[in-house]
Amino acid sequence: MKLALGLSSLALVAAAACGTSAAAPGSDAAALASKADDLSVPTDPDAAFRLGRGELLAGRYLHAQLLFDQTATKFPAARAFSAFALAEQGELGRGLTLARQAHGDCKCAVTAFYRGVLAQRAGLLDEARASFEQVLAAVPTDAASLNNLGSLAYLREDFAAARGYTERGLAVAQSADDRAILTSNLAELDWLANDADLAEKRANLATAAAPDEPAGYLELALLYDLTGRHDDAVFLMREALSLDSHGATRRATEFVYPEMTAHYRALICEAQGDGTCAAMSWLEVAGREKAGTLKFTPLAGLASDRIDSIIHAPAAQVPELAETAALR
Repeated sequence: MKLALGLSSLALVAAAACGTSAAAPGSDAAALASKADDLSVPTDPDAAFRLGRGELLAGRYLHAQLLFDQTATKFPAARAFSAFALAEQGELGRGLTLARQAHGDCKCAVTAFYRGVLAQRAGLLDEARASFEQVLAAVPTDAASLNNLGSLAYLREDFAAARGYTERGLAVAQSADDRAILTSNLAELDWLANDADLAEKRANLATAAAPDEPAGYLELALLYDLTGRHDDAVFLMREALSLDSHGATRRATEFVYPEMTAHYRALICEAQGDGTCAAMSWLEVAGREKAGTLKFTPLAGLASDRIDSIIHAPAAQVPELAETAALR
């Protein structure tokens, strides 16, 4: 399932609870992203804060971090955004430390939210859950936190609770991006419940809800691959990767079973033209099936066929074919 990152929803609704820019709520995400084309540093803290959010949306994390650091004196919650920007640059440990400090100083919904996001990314699921519950205590209709509590339940294999949180989130979601993420997550839960037709319908609804949000395309690509439409699956994954050029959605995507992660990685590798990487991922799926530890049964029997097709692809596309074949 995909974490909601709050950049188009919660930050606009709840950041004001901690004294952040009064101009932020009601700002349009596309307008913020367009302002991010200006790499200057405004002297006005309100303008710097708005530009920092635009930089986050555009995936320019270093500049966003610098802007939020500059405005943190006036807007304490800005440190939560700085923490997220740090994590997106590969500094998850430092980002989580800063998020905890920001929440200790501010104790508001937006700092709790980003502490939760980074705690979940660090595998600290109890801290993440407590953080999102704290957000909902202040903002009961925050769709991003409901989505993320659903994701945590999914990782515990409590699929009924995951569905409950996700459906609640979808009922109150205000942004198209949040609706797409929540709908695509329901599609994954449908697939786990062995309802492939409903899963595909929902994944298509997710892409229709937000054509520029990669979540629906990622889900649809996986579904197509599992139902024998491999070429279309690779095309959809390429579309998802083009929409997720800075990788935020990929970093925010987790799977309940290791073989699902390996399948996801294999399809990304194939979409990027890296046959060796794809074959190694499929070998992981095959190994779990051989060991009798494969829990996601739609993948049963698929790895062997996919490895054969990769091995027999033109050598120019798949270097080290002999080594890959030997590993089988």
